[in-house]
Formats: sequence, C-alpha cells, structure tokens
Amino acid sequence: MEIWRDIPEYKGYYQASNYGRVRSIPRKIFNGKSIQNYKGKVLKAQIKDKEHDKYLVVTLCRCGTEKQRKVHRLVLFTFKGKCPPNMEGCHNDGDIYNNRPSNLRWDTRSGNMKDKRKHGTSQHGENSTNVLLTEPDVLKMRKIYSRRSHTLKQLAQMFGVSESGVKSIIYRKNWTHI
Repeated sequence: MEIWRDIPEYKGYYQASNYGRVRSIPRKIFNGKSIQNYKGKVLKAQIKDKEHDKYLVVTLCRCGTEKQRKVHRLVLFTFKGKCPPNMEGCHNDGDIYNNRPSNLRWDTRSGNMKDKRKHGTSQHGENSTNVLLTEPDVLKMRKIYSRRSHTLKQLAQMFGVSESGVKSIIYRKNWTHI
C-alpha cells in the first residue's frame, strides 16, 4: 500500500511516498484576483541532465518560486529526516531510479563511492565523461615511464594529454584502480 507523507519543507504543498514518488496536494491558490482550486497530481520525474547528472528530479513551486529537487533526497528527507552534515543520499542497490525509502540512506561521500564501486556505477577510468585515455593506454604509459626512456613531456605529446595529467597517472593520483 502506498503511504504518502508531507515533505517537511513543503507541508501543505507536496508529499513523497514510500514508492519513491512525489505528488502535489489539492489546494486553493490566490492568484492576486481570485481563488483557484488546484487539483493535486503525481509529478512526472525527469532526468536532470542526461549527460552528467542522471538523477530523477521534480520541479516544486511554492509562493511563485520554482525549484528543481532530486527525488531521492526529497524521499530521504521525508522518511528518514534532514540530511546530516557532510552526508549525501545513497542508493543501497545502486539503482538511482529506485527511490523507495527502503533503498535509500544518508551516508558519507566515501560510503557512497564504495557503493558505486561495488555496484559498478562508479565514474572512473574509461567510464568517466570526457576521458582521453583507455586502460591499455595508461598501462603502456606507466610501462614506458618505468624504463626511463621518455620524459613526462614526451609521454604527454605521445598520448595527447597534458604533462600534469601524465604525472598524475604515473604517480597514481589518477587511474588508481589499475
């Protein structure tokens, strides 16, 4: 059975459900001249930014001000309380579209990153956006450098990346997973 609760910051305006959905509440709105009856409805969640941020968002409006809010954070706030300092919303099963309270928790950035590696949703290495190198490139770069046959500058030119990028790879500040 779907259970709806008021979203604390939007009491009387919006609710979140244990199914991970958000709805507006029926209400009367004064538009400056008259009172309008507003029928409530389940909001259609959309993907915020298809390229970088794929979380579901809804647009909430109160007192003429619209805000886009991530669904999982609204559900967490509603069912588990305010976000503690230095914490973020995490999906237990790695599915960012499963926004049921039972699948969500507040955790540290480190805990969230561990989850992402466990679920294979981490944006590192070749999975990163705008990546210039592949894992074989990185391994080859490290092998060449270990022979001391090329400088960092030469490797940068060879692989089409910056010298500082090569240095980060060689000294394992980037591409640490291989």
